Amino acid sequence: MAFSSYRSSYEIWKLRFPLDKEAMESDMHKQVNDKYLPLAIQKYPNYSIKTLKDFILLAEKIYRSGLMISIGTIFEGEYEIIFDPQNLLDASDEQADIFAEFIAMVNYLDNNGITIEPNMIYNRHKYRLSYFFEYAPLKTVVESVLAPLFESIKNGEFENDDLTRIEYEDTLKQFNVPISQH
Repeated sequence: MAFSSYRSSYEIWKLRFPLDKEAMESDMHKQVNDKYLPLAIQKYPNYSIKTLKDFILLAEKIYRSGLMISIGTIFEGEYEIIFDPQNLLDASDEQADIFAEFIAMVNYLDNNGITIEPNMIYNRHKYRLSYFFEYAPLKTVVESVLAPLFESIKNGEFENDDLTRIEYEDTLKQFNVPISQH
């Protein structure tokens, strides 16, 4: 094949890639939604979340279940919770139930005026599903509670350091307030 033919193929690929990437992201998001939306509705038909503490405990449960969850920074002061969608699709029944509870929580909050933006991205040969919380108290929880909590569990500090656990228990008391009052 001549160089001009390769160049032409490359130009076509380069022009199509944004559309192909968008279709791939949309397809992966659909796969996750197809698995978890019906499960969330079936398992948690009347789900409600009352306090910021409940949000923290659910995030901890997700992390401890072995699902791949992390905290990302969009820009200073703006954080998102990130999942590996392939990990979600391959989840055990127990993990799937836990993530379905997260989806039920997201739906509940969204239906009650707390905007949560899910976003599926394909980058560097990997998908990521992120949830951005526009509600200031949830941003605070993600930044100041969940990020350090996940790090302390990962590093073994949480299990081995009494002070870390006591601080966490105090934090849970501090955030045991209705979401709407914060």
